[in-house]
Amino acid sequence: MRLTLSAGGILGVVLAALLLGFGLLAVSPTLLFLAACAALPPTLDALLGIAAPARFREGRLRLGWRAATSGRRLEAGRPVEIELTVRNPSAVPLPIDRADVFAGSRIVADRRSFRLPALPPGHELRHRLRVTPLAPGTLVLHGLLLWIATPLGFFRHRLYFPTPLRLRVLPPSFAARLPRPARARTDVRGPRPRLRAPGLAGDDADLREIRDHRWGDPFRRIAWRPSARAGRLLTKEYERHLPRRHLIAVEASAATLRRVAGRAPLDALAAEACARAEAALRAGDEVGLCLFDARVVRRLPAAGTRRTAAAVLDALLDAYHPVDRDTTDVPADELAQIVGRYLLLHERIETRVAVPGVSFHDRYAVAEAVLRLGLSPAAARRDVLGEDPEDALLRRFCLDRGIELPVQERYAAHSRALGIRAACEAAAEPGARAHELHLLTDLDDLEAWADLAPDLARLAARRIRMHCILPPPGPRGDDALHHVEALVRRRRRQRLARWLRRHGVRVTHAARPA
Repeated sequence: MRLTLSAGGILGVVLAALLLGFGLLAVSPTLLFLAACAALPPTLDALLGIAAPARFREGRLRLGWRAATSGRRLEAGRPVEIELTVRNPSAVPLPIDRADVFAGSRIVADRRSFRLPALPPGHELRHRLRVTPLAPGTLVLHGLLLWIATPLGFFRHRLYFPTPLRLRVLPPSFAARLPRPARARTDVRGPRPRLRAPGLAGDDADLREIRDHRWGDPFRRIAWRPSARAGRLLTKEYERHLPRRHLIAVEASAATLRRVAGRAPLDALAAEACARAEAALRAGDEVGLCLFDARVVRRLPAAGTRRTAAAVLDALLDAYHPVDRDTTDVPADELAQIVGRYLLLHERIETRVAVPGVSFHDRYAVAEAVLRLGLSPAAARRDVLGEDPEDALLRRFCLDRGIELPVQERYAAHSRALGIRAACEAAAEPGARAHELHLLTDLDDLEAWADLAPDLARLAARRIRMHCILPPPGPRGDDALHHVEALVRRRRRQRLARWLRRHGVRVTHAARPA
């Protein structure tokens, strides 16, 4: 176990080096004696730390942590308390200096809460750590690093516990809108009333009315008592409810993932999509989900079961962590290096090429190590686009372990229009045709939408009702430039709304996040 100098150790070594240097230059026995006295405590502390490695052995500590949520949802931008438990079964005290957490760039740790007290022998330490998630999605705390001080405090031992902790963080707008459907600014929220088939005598559903008996009506549906009172045959007519099929298409591109002042358009779009899914499921309809960029990235088939809402929510949170080849800016060889460094740090698996002076991870060795570790069932079932099977496996591993990959900075309106066209084709797919298409996008370029006029006409010909939901405007600035940009954006959306309404599309705006 390697020793690391602490802040006090650095000061002591620097002081001893300065005294030794001045003593040698001045040929002063006094300064040399003081240098020896200054170097004695760090040297003794290093010998004590090396001579007693059992005190700092990682296997003698037991560590566990979990999110202290108390039943509430985790929201982006709000601190989250992590309940840490450290158990010391040995007979000697372990002076814990501080702790560090290994996480991605979307999590910020409160350093004041990572100061831990010394752990007495045979005792258990319970402590609350505070971290703040900056973005929604499934965030992973990869592990915890404990710094154990030596007896005199000049050195520290580095103990790392690779215990991943997953946090499912929702956007701020989810908290107020997830339990119930939200209200629109211009239109009524929620799905349209369910279609009702023509009343047929003998259908096994709700009673609609009692009418005169007609030829062909089944005799078992004759209302005998009302017929006796009326003096003629009356038949009970029932009606059946046909559930509607809703397809919610959400744009998950770099344009909607980009954050400005801590907010992204995808936050409002995801909250709106989840609210519409909840409203449709409560009405007894079927809901499907489609996430698109320049193509359909992920597709959930329409269903009306209890698990549909949870599946929709999980897919929307996974949209914050893209891993596909055409949505991320990481080639296959660079991805292998990223995963190889992760395996070396967190799993202690060596995959580097055995060449002196070269720190290059073998791609196939990395893939074999990932196969030995295995994937979670959700990550193994995920359809991921990669250059080859090994690349797709590594991308699933990044999704499973929460390894962040840079997103392609692609904001071209043409490529985003291709994703909208793919979503329209998914809504009109034979055998799974949707009755309602809810398109949630941030594209307000009228020229790009003009190329989609044939697709909108095709949806209208197939009697597919389309709703276009735009995110709210971004954060307002106080300078004149922001006011001009907001005015131009509002005018562009107004022109787009008029054009879409002329093509039979209902246009609404998602509510502004809380």
